[in-house]
Amino acid sequence: MITFESVESVVLEITNKCQASCPMCARNLFGGLENPNLTPDRWSLHDYKKIMSREVLHQIKEIIFCGNFGDCVVNPDFLEMCQYTAEVNPNILIQVHTNGSMKTKEWWKELATVLPKRHVIKFALDGLEDTHSLYRIGTNYNKIIENAKSFIENKGIAEWAMIRFDHNAHQVEEAKELSRLLGFSSFSLKDSNRFADGKQKVLDKNNNLLYYIYPYNNTTVESIDKTKINDFFQNISNMTIDCIAQKLKQIYIDSQGDLYPCCFTAGVPYNYLQSDELLYEGLLQAKKEHKKIIERFGGRDKINTKKYSIREILENEKWSIAWTDSWKNNELIVCSKTCGKCDKKLFFSSMEQHVNEK
Repeated sequence: MITFESVESVVLEITNKCQASCPMCARNLFGGLENPNLTPDRWSLHDYKKIMSREVLHQIKEIIFCGNFGDCVVNPDFLEMCQYTAEVNPNILIQVHTNGSMKTKEWWKELATVLPKRHVIKFALDGLEDTHSLYRIGTNYNKIIENAKSFIENKGIAEWAMIRFDHNAHQVEEAKELSRLLGFSSFSLKDSNRFADGKQKVLDKNNNLLYYIYPYNNTTVESIDKTKINDFFQNISNMTIDCIAQKLKQIYIDSQGDLYPCCFTAGVPYNYLQSDELLYEGLLQAKKEHKKIIERFGGRDKINTKKYSIREILENEKWSIAWTDSWKNNELIVCSKTCGKCDKKLFFSSMEQHVNEK
């Protein structure tokens, strides 16, 4: 199990707020109504300095601002958090995942000046002006470009991060060339693997169907039906949990300040599925399992970094025993689903495939 001295990377969700309504994001229901299990929350600058203490910042090599539900730039103290981090450890690497469609170009100019030398802002740009907001609902393509240009012109390092769908696949080369002309340091392309049945419905705030989003036609989209789910449950006892977060020497801290091995274990209490979804029973089981493991710690307070330091939590014997025992005994369906292997086969998309699909 990971120890304080072995931690190299920390993923932070400093807010669960976001102005966007991406239909595959768990903070809303297919782009429509907001997730009823979420209560808006964010870290203050005081919280950040307490949790990411000088001891922590000198220990780790990397901070990744990328949460399950929120966009870090929405946090009003984000600029000051970056400035503090760079002052304490100028050699640290900061990665920021954002839709980039908020704040002013002056704010982005200032961000470029306070970040440490090793940094990258990953702007989610899923196509060009006419296609981008079909998935990134609630964002403004031209505003993102304006902000990115301001950031880049002030020596900021930026990446154009594009998710390819059927509706924007024809624009990949044009987007890549534009990223080069604008001065983006890199261009990344990935195909979403979050399609359950070959398409994704998009709803409005009144729960009305607007349209469907489809995967790129060369993408291998695995249908999740009752047969696959039953097969998965039958093989859980034979699975080996090969935790990817442990390999990365990484921990995750959510918007409440709770510390988990990864974003998947952190997201269980807040995830929501309607009763007609195929995975509904699995989600209920995951929530029961999650509750049990939290009880082993003595309650959520024991893993909350606003009350206990990262070192204190990781050095608590209950932390190590609870997680390692659950992996040995395949007690957590979320871990089996994400990092479980049976005869070298992954039953569902792994954490490696999901990382960065924001």
